[in-house]
Amino acid sequence: MPERVFTPEEANALVPQLRPLLAQLREAHHELGFARSQWQELESFGQGEGEEALAWREKTEALAARVVALLDEVRAMGAVVKDPLQGLADFPARRRDGSLVLLCYRDDEERIGHWHPLEGGFAARRPLVDL
Repeated sequence: MPERVFTPEEANALVPQLRPLLAQLREAHHELGFARSQWQELESFGQGEGEEALAWREKTEALAARVVALLDEVRAMGAVVKDPLQGLADFPARRRDGSLVLLCYRDDEERIGHWHPLEGGFAARRPLVDL
């Protein structure tokens, strides 16, 4: 059971705060992937203890901490990031029949306009009018 259940209006009121966090998360995730690949490549060539490898390792660790901090910030709002690269986040909500569902937001949308069942994911999105 989620800590908080949102109405569409409550979740939409958080979109202006959520959108930039998702953009920052996407960027940090991309940067983390690049830094990690640089570090791993140097390690695979036996240069894992060199100055350059250590710098990439530190950058990787800092970016990983940044990603965790951004995820925590989104979670503190009551949302759950479903896909950081696509900018997908969900808010727990209830249908008219009382069943628990997820309000589905993608960061290229102006507002939350869809929901989906807990098991359905993005592919099972339905318009809010069906909530």
